[in-house]
Amino acid sequence: GFCLVCGDGRYGQLGLEMNCTCSPHLLTLTHSIADATAGHLHSALITERGELLTCGDLSHDKLCQPQNHPLADRSVPGVARLPHLTVVEELAHLRLVQASAAVRHTAAVTSDGQFFVCGQHFGCIPRPAFMQSQLDEQRTLCTLTRVLQVVVGAHHALLLTENGRVYSFICDDPRPHKRYPQLGQGPQSPTRNTPMLVCEPHPNSVGQNSVVPNSVGQGRPLVATTLSAGQNHSVSWLDKQHNAAFAFGSHKYGRLSHEHETLASFPTKIDCGSSAG
Repeated sequence: GFCLVCGDGRYGQLGLEMNCTCSPHLLTLTHSIADATAGHLHSALITERGELLTCGDLSHDKLCQPQNHPLADRSVPGVARLPHLTVVEELAHLRLVQASAAVRHTAAVTSDGQFFVCGQHFGCIPRPAFMQSQLDEQRTLCTLTRVLQVVVGAHHALLLTENGRVYSFICDDPRPHKRYPQLGQGPQSPTRNTPMLVCEPHPNSVGQNSVVPNSVGQGRPLVATTLSAGQNHSVSWLDKQHNAAFAFGSHKYGRLSHEHETLASFPTKIDCGSSAG
């Protein structure tokens, strides 16, 4: 596939030698593009060969590239940028199939279901989001299987596994007193970087989205076919046959598409209307 870019390019996030363009420009690359994602000040693309390419602002290690990269442009005082799409050599031995970029992070999934994260808290060398011992332990606790999709928001990430289960985790340095309703883990959101299974609220829960924990808590695991993450909210969607979507996180600016208070700490169903068939 081809890739068209437009918008602000001052930090090299367009992969072009221009600071801004209002009209779409075609990127000239050696190989076709299989996936593309835009972060706040950076971009990430995956080629048909499974390579991860990044460009843009080098801060926070979000490009999966070292700060002293030989192609880095430091002509603007206080700014280090990578103005051209550059292969992430640390993952060159793997075949990547999907990527997601946000404010301070980039994440990617391999063809065999591994997932890697780089950026704030994780560093510039992309690695499995957790040490192998932690990942093995978490598999035992909540049967984390092969990952099909990873999406990142400003402070959190979601994983979709091959059995349709959804997991969430914090991808910044955890803050013990900060609430993370976008994790969908209930009013007492965990402050760990380990993936946790996302569940619907228990049918008998009372005050499920209140800041006060309830005695019933989580119900059955949330099932989805695709995920999306915003800055402080998350959305999951089940296929057209079931016509079900769930949102959780901050409701500021009407992000959750349903009447609610200020936040939804458990997945809350969105009325999608009747199925198109």
